[in-house]
Amino acid sequence: MTPSPYPQDADNVIRPIARLAFKTEVISLLDLIRDQLFGDADKVAAMAHQWAQNTAISDTRTELQTVKDVLGSYWQGAAYTQFNSYTTNIITTLDANQTVMANFATTLGNCAQVVQATYASAIKFIGQCAGALINLGGLTASLFIPGVDLITTPVLVVKAMDKLEDFVKNVTTLIADAYNQIGTYRSSGISFAANATAFKVPEAIAGSATGSVIGNARDWHVTPNK
Repeated sequence: MTPSPYPQDADNVIRPIARLAFKTEVISLLDLIRDQLFGDADKVAAMAHQWAQNTAISDTRTELQTVKDVLGSYWQGAAYTQFNSYTTNIITTLDANQTVMANFATTLGNCAQVVQATYASAIKFIGQCAGALINLGGLTASLFIPGVDLITTPVLVVKAMDKLEDFVKNVTTLIADAYNQIGTYRSSGISFAANATAFKVPEAIAGSATGSVIGNARDWHVTPNK
C-alpha cells in the first residue's frame, strides 16, 4: 500500500493565500494531511496481510484431524475414546483461535483501508481547492507581483475565503467520518482486547492421577476386521 504523492504544487498555491487571509486552520490541515494523515497505514496493511497468511493454526488443525481419522480406523477402547475426545476439544479450540486470527487481519485491513481512502480524498480536496483558487485568476497572479495590494481586489479575496472555508469543511468532515468508521470497527466486537481474551490455549491432557488412560497401552485395542 503506497500513498499517492503529496500535491506540493497545489499546497504552494493554497498556503500563501491562507496566510494572507489569516486562515490558520487551512495551514494546520495542510500540515496534518502532509505529515500525519497517512501515518503507518502501509505497515498496518502489511501486518494484516501477515495475519491473514499465517497458516500455523489451520495446518495444525488439519494434521490433528488426519491423525484422529486415521487412528479411528484402527483403534478402539478407553484410551482411544479419551484421545478422540481430547483431540476433538483441541480442534474446536483451534477453530475458535483461527477465527480470532481472521478478526485481527480483518480489523487491521479495514483500518488501513479507511486511512488510505481518507488520505486519497484529502489530497483530492487539496487539488480541488488549488484549482478553484487558480480559476480566480487575478488573486493568485497578484501574489507574485511586487507592490500589488490585495486589498484592491476585495471581490477576489471574498471568493478566495469561500474556497478556503469549503476546503476546511470538506477535510474536517472527511476526517471525522474516518474516525467514526474506525470507531465502528472497534465497537463491533472485533477489538484487539476482545480478541486477546477470546484467544485460548488448549488444555493439557489429563494425567494418570485424574484417570487418564491415553498413555496406558492396555487400554488401546486394535479394531477387529469385519
